[in-house]
Amino acid sequence: MSIYRAKHKGNFTQILNEILTDENLSYGARGLMAYVLAHHDKWTFTGEYYFITKKDKLSKIKGYLKELMEAGYLKRYQEKGNKGEFGKMSYIFYELPEAVLSIAEKPKLVEDKLQKDRYIKQSLKSKELVSEEVIKKKKETEESLIQSELIPKADLPLTVNHTLNNTNNNNTDINNINIYSHWNSKKIIVHKTFSIDIEKAIAKALKSYSEDKIIQAIDVYSEILKSEFYFSYKWSLVDFLSRKNGISTFMEEGSNKVNYEVWKKESEGSGNSKRFTQRDRGVFNEGAEDIRIELPKREFTHYTNEELTEFGID
Repeated sequence: MSIYRAKHKGNFTQILNEILTDENLSYGARGLMAYVLAHHDKWTFTGEYYFITKKDKLSKIKGYLKELMEAGYLKRYQEKGNKGEFGKMSYIFYELPEAVLSIAEKPKLVEDKLQKDRYIKQSLKSKELVSEEVIKKKKETEESLIQSELIPKADLPLTVNHTLNNTNNNNTDINNINIYSHWNSKKIIVHKTFSIDIEKAIAKALKSYSEDKIIQAIDVYSEILKSEFYFSYKWSLVDFLSRKNGISTFMEEGSNKVNYEVWKKESEGSGNSKRFTQRDRGVFNEGAEDIRIELPKREFTHYTNEELTEFGID
Protein backbone atom coordinates (compact mmCIF):
# COMPACT_ATOMS: atom_id res chain seq x y z
CA MET A 1 0.00 0.00 0.00
CA SER A 2 1.47 3.33 -1.02
CA ILE A 3 1.06 6.62 0.81
CA TYR A 4 1.33 9.81 -1.22
CA ARG A 5 1.95 13.08 0.58
CA ALA A 6 -0.21 15.91 -0.75
CA LYS A 7 2.70 18.32 -0.15
CA HIS A 8 6.34 17.59 0.56
CA LYS A 9 8.59 20.42 1.76
CA GLY A 10 11.99 18.69 1.87
CA ASN A 11 14.07 16.03 3.54
CA PHE A 12 12.88 17.00 7.00
CA THR A 13 9.60 17.05 8.89
CA GLN A 14 7.61 20.27 8.64
CA ILE A 15 4.08 20.04 10.02
CA LEU A 16 1.41 22.72 9.72
CA ASN A 17 -0.05 24.02 12.97
CA GLU A 18 -3.55 23.37 11.60
CA ILE A 19 -2.97 19.65 12.04
CA LEU A 20 -1.77 19.88 15.63
CA THR A 21 -4.49 22.35 16.68
CA ASP A 22 -7.45 20.85 14.80
CA GLU A 23 -10.12 20.33 17.48
CA ASN A 24 -11.95 17.90 15.20
CA LEU A 25 -9.16 15.39 15.83
CA SER A 26 -8.24 13.56 19.02
CA TYR A 27 -4.66 13.80 20.26
CA GLY A 28 -4.10 10.23 19.08
CA ALA A 29 -5.23 11.05 15.53
CA ARG A 30 -3.02 14.16 15.47
CA GLY A 31 -0.03 12.12 16.62
CA LEU A 32 -0.63 9.44 14.00
CA MET A 33 -0.89 12.13 11.31
CA ALA A 34 2.39 13.69 12.47
CA TYR A 35 4.05 10.27 12.40
CA VAL A 36 2.86 9.65 8.83
CA LEU A 37 4.10 13.03 7.60
CA ALA A 38 7.56 12.25 8.98
CA HIS A 39 7.98 9.65 6.23
CA HIS A 40 8.97 10.15 2.60
CA ASP A 41 6.62 9.99 -0.38
CA LYS A 42 5.57 6.54 -1.57
CA TRP A 43 6.37 5.04 1.81
CA THR A 44 4.67 1.62 1.91
CA PHE A 45 3.18 -0.33 4.79
CA THR A 46 0.82 -3.27 5.36
CA GLY A 47 -2.27 -1.45 6.62
CA GLU A 48 -3.62 -0.56 10.04
CA TYR A 49 -1.47 -3.23 11.69
CA TYR A 50 1.67 -1.22 10.88
CA PHE A 51 0.70 1.45 13.42
CA ILE A 52 0.02 -0.94 16.33
CA THR A 53 2.16 -0.32 19.43
CA LYS A 54 2.13 -1.64 22.98
CA LYS A 55 -0.23 1.16 23.99
CA ASP A 56 -2.17 1.64 20.74
CA LYS A 57 -4.08 -1.48 19.76
CA LEU A 58 -5.85 -2.14 16.45
CA SER A 59 -9.19 -0.74 17.62
CA LYS A 60 -7.55 2.59 18.50
CA ILE A 61 -5.68 2.75 15.19
CA LYS A 62 -8.89 2.17 13.24
CA GLY A 63 -10.54 4.96 15.22
CA TYR A 64 -7.69 7.39 14.47
CA LEU A 65 -7.78 6.60 10.74
CA LYS A 66 -11.54 7.04 10.70
CA GLU A 67 -11.15 10.48 12.32
CA LEU A 68 -8.61 11.52 9.69
CA MET A 69 -10.89 10.36 6.86
CA GLU A 70 -13.93 12.17 8.28
CA ALA A 71 -11.90 15.37 8.76
CA GLY A 72 -10.56 15.26 5.18
CA TYR A 73 -6.90 14.52 5.98
CA LEU A 74 -6.99 10.98 4.56
CA LYS A 75 -8.52 9.38 1.51
CA ARG A 76 -8.43 5.61 1.13
CA TYR A 77 -9.56 3.57 -1.86
CA GLN A 78 -9.04 0.10 -3.27
CA GLU A 79 -7.77 -0.32 -6.80
CA LYS A 80 -9.50 -2.64 -9.27
CA GLY A 81 -7.99 -4.74 -12.04
CA ASN A 82 -9.16 -5.05 -15.64
CA LYS A 83 -11.46 -7.95 -14.74
CA GLY A 84 -13.09 -6.12 -11.85
CA GLU A 85 -11.16 -7.92 -9.11
CA PHE A 86 -10.04 -5.90 -6.11
CA GLY A 87 -6.37 -5.04 -5.79
CA LYS A 88 -4.18 -3.25 -3.26
CA MET A 89 -5.28 -0.39 -1.01
CA SER A 90 -3.99 3.12 -1.70
CA TYR A 91 -3.85 5.97 0.79
CA ILE A 92 -3.58 9.73 0.19
CA PHE A 93 -2.74 11.95 3.18
CA TYR A 94 -3.26 15.73 3.04
CA GLU A 95 -1.49 18.30 5.22
CA LEU A 96 -4.63 20.43 4.94
CA PRO A 97 -8.15 18.99 4.89
CA GLU A 98 -8.84 17.83 1.35
CA ALA A 99 -11.97 20.00 1.11
CA VAL A 100 -9.93 23.26 1.18
CA LEU A 101 -7.27 22.22 -1.32
CA SER A 102 -7.55 23.74 -4.76
CA ILE A 103 -7.62 21.61 -7.89
CA ALA A 104 -4.04 22.69 -8.64
CA GLU A 105 -2.87 21.10 -5.41
CA LYS A 106 -4.40 17.69 -6.15
CA PRO A 107 -2.20 14.79 -7.28
CA LYS A 108 -1.35 14.49 -10.97
CA LEU A 109 -3.52 11.40 -11.22
CA VAL A 110 -6.59 13.45 -10.37
CA GLU A 111 -5.66 16.14 -12.91
CA ASP A 112 -5.40 13.52 -15.64
CA LYS A 113 -8.86 12.22 -14.83
CA LEU A 114 -10.34 15.73 -14.90
CA GLN A 115 -8.75 16.44 -18.27
CA LYS A 116 -10.21 13.24 -19.71
CA ASP A 117 -13.63 14.16 -18.39
CA ARG A 118 -13.47 17.67 -19.91
CA TYR A 119 -12.46 16.21 -23.26
CA ILE A 120 -15.41 13.84 -23.22
CA LYS A 121 -17.81 16.64 -22.30
CA GLN A 122 -16.54 18.83 -25.16
CA SER A 123 -16.93 15.95 -27.59
CA LEU A 124 -20.50 15.37 -26.49
CA LYS A 125 -21.41 19.07 -26.73
CA SER A 126 -20.12 19.36 -30.29
CA LYS A 127 -21.82 16.06 -31.20
CA GLU A 128 -18.48 14.66 -32.33
CA LEU A 129 -17.40 11.10 -31.63
CA VAL A 130 -20.78 10.31 -30.09
CA SER A 131 -20.36 6.59 -29.84
CA GLU A 132 -20.68 3.80 -27.34
CA GLU A 133 -16.95 3.99 -26.62
CA VAL A 134 -17.17 7.68 -25.64
CA ILE A 135 -20.19 7.05 -23.43
CA LYS A 136 -18.40 4.11 -21.80
CA LYS A 137 -15.30 6.21 -21.08
CA LYS A 138 -17.43 9.03 -19.69
CA LYS A 139 -19.19 6.64 -17.32
CA GLU A 140 -15.90 5.06 -16.16
CA THR A 141 -14.33 8.48 -15.58
CA GLU A 142 -17.29 9.80 -13.60
CA GLU A 143 -17.48 6.64 -11.48
CA SER A 144 -13.77 6.86 -10.72
CA LEU A 145 -14.07 10.52 -9.74
CA ILE A 146 -17.15 9.87 -7.63
CA GLN A 147 -15.27 7.20 -5.68
CA SER A 148 -12.57 9.76 -4.91
CA GLU A 149 -15.19 12.37 -3.91
CA LEU A 150 -13.78 14.85 -6.42
CA ILE A 151 -16.71 15.66 -8.70
CA PRO A 152 -18.70 17.78 -6.17
CA LYS A 153 -15.53 19.67 -5.17
CA ALA A 154 -14.35 20.32 -8.75
CA ASP A 155 -17.60 22.18 -9.62
CA LEU A 156 -18.39 19.73 -12.41
CA PRO A 157 -22.04 19.94 -13.59
CA LEU A 158 -23.96 17.02 -12.11
CA THR A 159 -27.70 16.52 -11.83
CA VAL A 160 -27.28 14.45 -8.67
CA ASN A 161 -25.22 15.23 -5.59
CA HIS A 162 -23.19 12.10 -4.86
CA THR A 163 -21.71 13.31 -1.56
CA LEU A 164 -24.11 11.36 0.67
CA ASN A 165 -23.71 8.20 -1.40
CA ASN A 166 -19.93 8.61 -1.31
CA THR A 167 -19.97 8.77 2.50
CA ASN A 168 -22.09 5.63 2.72
CA ASN A 169 -19.87 3.83 0.21
CA ASN A 170 -16.74 4.80 2.14
CA ASN A 171 -18.21 3.47 5.40
CA THR A 172 -19.19 0.23 3.65
CA ASP A 173 -15.70 -0.13 2.17
CA ILE A 174 -14.16 0.37 5.63
CA ASN A 175 -16.45 -2.31 7.13
CA ASN A 176 -15.61 -4.71 4.29
CA ILE A 177 -11.86 -4.26 4.64
CA ASN A 178 -11.99 -4.50 8.45
CA ILE A 179 -13.85 -7.83 8.35
CA TYR A 180 -11.62 -9.16 5.54
CA SER A 181 -8.40 -8.13 7.34
CA HIS A 182 -9.60 -9.50 10.71
CA TRP A 183 -10.42 -12.87 9.14
CA ASN A 184 -6.98 -13.14 7.53
CA SER A 185 -5.31 -12.18 10.83
CA LYS A 186 -6.77 -15.36 12.41
CA LYS A 187 -4.94 -17.47 9.76
CA ILE A 188 -7.80 -19.97 9.42
CA ILE A 189 -7.87 -19.83 5.62
CA VAL A 190 -5.98 -16.77 4.38
CA HIS A 191 -7.44 -15.13 1.27
CA LYS A 192 -4.84 -13.38 -0.90
CA THR A 193 -7.35 -11.23 -2.80
CA PHE A 194 -10.56 -9.44 -1.87
CA SER A 195 -12.77 -11.17 -4.44
CA ILE A 196 -16.25 -10.18 -5.59
CA ASP A 197 -17.67 -13.27 -3.81
CA ILE A 198 -16.14 -12.12 -0.52
CA GLU A 199 -17.49 -8.59 -1.04
CA LYS A 200 -21.01 -9.92 -1.70
CA ALA A 201 -20.89 -12.29 1.31
CA ILE A 202 -19.80 -9.48 3.65
CA ALA A 203 -22.43 -7.10 2.27
CA LYS A 204 -25.16 -9.70 2.82
CA ALA A 205 -23.97 -10.47 6.36
CA LEU A 206 -23.88 -6.76 7.26
CA LYS A 207 -27.60 -6.55 6.50
CA SER A 208 -28.28 -8.84 9.49
CA TYR A 209 -25.31 -8.23 11.82
CA SER A 210 -23.08 -5.31 12.75
CA GLU A 211 -19.36 -5.29 11.99
CA ASP A 212 -18.57 -5.79 15.71
CA LYS A 213 -20.87 -8.84 15.94
CA ILE A 214 -19.30 -10.45 12.88
CA ILE A 215 -15.78 -9.85 14.20
CA GLN A 216 -16.81 -11.28 17.60
CA ALA A 217 -18.16 -14.41 15.89
CA ILE A 218 -14.91 -14.78 13.93
CA ASP A 219 -12.94 -14.58 17.20
CA VAL A 220 -15.06 -17.29 18.84
CA TYR A 221 -14.85 -19.55 15.76
CA SER A 222 -11.06 -19.14 15.67
CA GLU A 223 -10.72 -19.89 19.40
CA ILE A 224 -12.87 -23.04 19.14
CA LEU A 225 -11.05 -24.23 16.02
CA LYS A 226 -7.62 -23.85 17.66
CA SER A 227 -8.67 -25.57 20.90
CA GLU A 228 -9.03 -29.32 21.53
CA PHE A 229 -12.80 -29.03 21.17
CA TYR A 230 -14.59 -31.44 18.81
CA PHE A 231 -15.18 -28.75 16.17
CA SER A 232 -12.37 -28.93 13.58
CA TYR A 233 -13.95 -28.03 10.22
CA LYS A 234 -12.23 -25.09 8.49
CA TRP A 235 -14.44 -22.77 6.45
CA SER A 236 -13.45 -20.05 4.05
CA LEU A 237 -14.68 -16.53 4.84
CA VAL A 238 -17.48 -16.87 2.27
CA ASP A 239 -18.60 -20.22 3.75
CA PHE A 240 -18.49 -18.82 7.29
CA LEU A 241 -20.60 -15.78 6.40
CA SER A 242 -23.06 -17.66 4.16
CA ARG A 243 -23.94 -20.64 6.36
CA LYS A 244 -27.48 -20.65 7.71
CA ASN A 245 -27.30 -19.36 11.30
CA GLY A 246 -23.52 -19.75 11.04
CA ILE A 247 -22.62 -16.36 12.49
CA SER A 248 -25.27 -16.42 15.22
CA THR A 249 -24.09 -19.79 16.57
CA PHE A 250 -20.67 -18.31 17.35
CA MET A 251 -22.05 -15.26 19.17
CA GLU A 252 -22.21 -14.94 22.94
CA GLU A 253 -25.43 -16.96 23.30
CA GLY A 254 -25.03 -19.10 20.17
CA SER A 255 -25.15 -22.89 20.41
CA ASN A 256 -21.52 -23.45 19.36
CA LYS A 257 -20.33 -20.86 21.88
CA VAL A 258 -22.50 -22.36 24.66
CA ASN A 259 -21.40 -25.92 23.89
CA TYR A 260 -17.77 -24.83 23.87
CA GLU A 261 -18.06 -23.16 27.28
CA VAL A 262 -19.77 -26.26 28.73
CA TRP A 263 -17.00 -28.43 27.30
CA LYS A 264 -14.32 -26.22 28.86
CA LYS A 265 -15.92 -26.45 32.30
CA GLU A 266 -16.35 -30.20 31.99
CA SER A 267 -12.79 -30.74 30.77
CA GLU A 268 -11.37 -28.88 33.76
CA GLY A 269 -12.80 -31.51 36.11
CA SER A 270 -12.23 -34.66 34.08
CA GLY A 271 -8.88 -36.26 33.49
CA ASN A 272 -10.30 -38.33 30.62
CA SER A 273 -11.60 -35.36 28.65
CA LYS A 274 -8.47 -34.98 26.55
CA ARG A 275 -8.47 -38.68 25.61
CA PHE A 276 -12.14 -38.61 24.56
CA THR A 277 -11.72 -35.29 22.78
CA GLN A 278 -8.87 -36.63 20.66
CA ARG A 279 -10.97 -39.69 19.84
CA ASP A 280 -14.09 -37.72 18.87
CA ARG A 281 -12.45 -34.62 17.35
CA GLY A 282 -14.07 -33.77 14.03
CA VAL A 283 -17.11 -36.03 14.49
CA PHE A 284 -19.57 -33.13 14.75
CA ASN A 285 -18.27 -30.90 11.98
CA GLU A 286 -21.48 -30.54 9.98
CA GLY A 287 -24.63 -29.48 11.83
CA ALA A 288 -22.76 -28.82 15.06
CA GLU A 289 -24.79 -25.65 15.54
CA ASP A 290 -27.89 -27.81 16.16
CA ILE A 291 -26.29 -29.73 19.05
CA ARG A 292 -26.43 -28.57 22.67
CA ILE A 293 -24.38 -30.19 25.41
CA GLU A 294 -26.01 -30.45 28.83
CA LEU A 295 -24.42 -31.83 31.96
CA PRO A 296 -26.38 -34.78 33.49
CA LYS A 297 -28.68 -33.89 36.36
CA ARG A 298 -27.84 -35.55 39.67
CA GLU A 299 -30.08 -35.85 42.71
CA PHE A 300 -28.66 -35.94 46.22
CA THR A 301 -30.42 -36.86 49.48
CA HIS A 302 -29.60 -34.82 52.57
CA TYR A 303 -29.88 -36.29 56.10
CA THR A 304 -30.16 -34.60 59.47
CA ASN A 305 -27.72 -35.28 62.31
CA GLU A 306 -30.38 -37.38 64.07
CA GLU A 307 -30.86 -39.56 61.00
CA LEU A 308 -27.11 -40.05 60.62
CA THR A 309 -26.92 -41.11 64.28
CA GLU A 310 -29.65 -43.69 63.69
CA PHE A 311 -27.60 -45.08 60.83
CA GLY A 312 -24.60 -45.40 63.13
CA ILE A 313 -22.74 -42.53 61.50
CA ASP A 314 -21.32 -39.94 63.85
